[in-house]
Amino acid sequence: MRAYHILILLLILSACKKNKFDDTAAAAHITVPAYSETGAGTFGCYVNGVAWSNFGQQYISGLYSNQPGHYVANTVQSIFTMHDQQDSILYFTAQLTVQHSGAVIRNETMYMTLLKTKNLKGAYLFGQNSAYIFGYRNNLNGSLDYYSQPFSPFQVIINKDSVSGGIRIISGRFSGTVYRIPINSVLQKDSLKISGGVFDAGIKLP
Repeated sequence: MRAYHILILLLILSACKKNKFDDTAAAAHITVPAYSETGAGTFGCYVNGVAWSNFGQQYISGLYSNQPGHYVANTVQSIFTMHDQQDSILYFTAQLTVQHSGAVIRNETMYMTLLKTKNLKGAYLFGQNSAYIFGYRNNLNGSLDYYSQPFSPFQVIINKDSVSGGIRIISGRFSGTVYRIPINSVLQKDSLKISGGVFDAGIKLP
């Protein structure tokens, strides 16, 4: 009986250990990825001089499927929106998450929206057109949002937009300043300087 109890305890401890995912050590070495044009799924920059990139893993629960829960690595998610009222917009999103002993201590998202065209290659000043937005969101601390603004254009340069093997590769660079806008639309002085930005997305064509 004693051996049985020890076995149960070991199984419980093993299960707890599996649920205490921790990537803080790796997060301490986050770097901005090298620029590429291969559809590598990379996205990174400096935020007020500190390196930021799509990093981490998220736990996908198995509650609503027959599969057990599992972690998936964060990658650039470049998708065509399915909303009829916005079917001309292309979204790029990247996420940085860090977990300590299973608890999320960082959860941040960066995103760009552009008008869909046959070829996006060129230079853009985001913030001057509602279809061209660069944003940063801290999903902790009450979801703080920062956006590109008309009075301080955010530059995005797309160097490559090509199709190969059913994959549309869009790569480029970005830099500028994003500003926090509260719900009452009164501009605050709170801002973030984004520099040295690079992205390399591969979009599977429908």
